Amino acid sequence: MNSEVKNICLRVSELYIKYGIKSITMDDISRELGISKKTLYQFIEDKESLVSKVLDFLLVNVQEEIKTIQKANMNAVEETLAINSHIARTIEKYHNRGINFDLRKYYPNIYRKFTEKKHAFAFESMTNNLNKGIAEKLYRDNLNVNIITKLQLARIESQIDNDLFPISEYSAQEIFKQIQEYHMRGICTTEGIKIFEEKLNQYYANENY
Repeated sequence: MNSEVKNICLRVSELYIKYGIKSITMDDISRELGISKKTLYQFIEDKESLVSKVLDFLLVNVQEEIKTIQKANMNAVEETLAINSHIARTIEKYHNRGINFDLRKYYPNIYRKFTEKKHAFAFESMTNNLNKGIAEKLYRDNLNVNIITKLQLARIESQIDNDLFPISEYSAQEIFKQIQEYHMRGICTTEGIKIFEEKLNQYYANENY
């Protein structure tokens, strides 16, 4: 993805966050970018292609942030807290919008492919973290890593289900906080829980939980 397309995706993602996907037309986008539709179509084939590129752009950005955290010198518990704090901010950004609804209703194929990519990366990251924590003796050594990873993925996905957690009743940050504590207290050893509790208040304070 070249720099021009990245800039378009960044600007369009901001429109999607503000207004949803369905209501934004190519005319709206060309006006927002200050370019003609003819110029816009030099970079983007059509609206469906644009939606796909914007999602890929956003997903790659999140993945790069997570990879940076994973390269830092943290134990498994600290790494989980840092990654989950980043994910919580991301979910908060999109939780109050109709983006997920628009994707599922109007762009089901794009939504499916995006979800598959998202899950594949998340599954690998969580699996690596669980194995790391077990090796460090911070997570219980009798965990079924495959099952625990899938359970946690399902919990996180449930957070963006506005029928289960309507935005009028639950904040994204509070839901994620509860999911995180439920998960960590179930997988950690005594030493892992000690580290978790020591770091928890610090992270919540820094991330405005």
